[in-house]
Amino acid sequence: KESRTKLPVQHVKNLIIKNELYEAVVKSGVLSRFKLNMFNPDSNHSEIVLPDGIVEIGCFALADRHCIYIEKITIPEGVRIIGVQAFTGCSSIEKILIPDSVEIIEDLAFANDNRSITGCKKLQEVSVSSNTKIADNAFEGCVNLTIKRR
Repeated sequence: KESRTKLPVQHVKNLIIKNELYEAVVKSGVLSRFKLNMFNPDSNHSEIVLPDGIVEIGCFALADRHCIYIEKITIPEGVRIIGVQAFTGCSSIEKILIPDSVEIIEDLAFANDNRSITGCKKLQEVSVSSNTKIADNAFEGCVNLTIKRR
């Protein structure tokens, strides 16, 4: 079950998106918090599509104890920055779709954290634009990862 919200987020100062899968807080185009709705037993949390219209995934935006259930994340076209520790602790991610619009992936964006046993060990391949700047430690602890430039 895919949930996609199409809103002109960049023109809205503050926005809270709630649906059967998640709650997202967007401030001036920056996804500042993303929390899975764990109280809906019919929800499939393994595959998440982030809402259209965001330009940045902010620091610690998905760093929540429930992000361990996410296996695949689709980042929408238009996102330019993946912030510091945005996906820290999301230990089950196997696949992430990073659009060409992403200009920078900041420090520890997908890195292991001290609370996570597996860290990002399941993340095996990431395909990014050859123009995307990746911080040296953006994928720290992701021991099975191959980064492919396109």
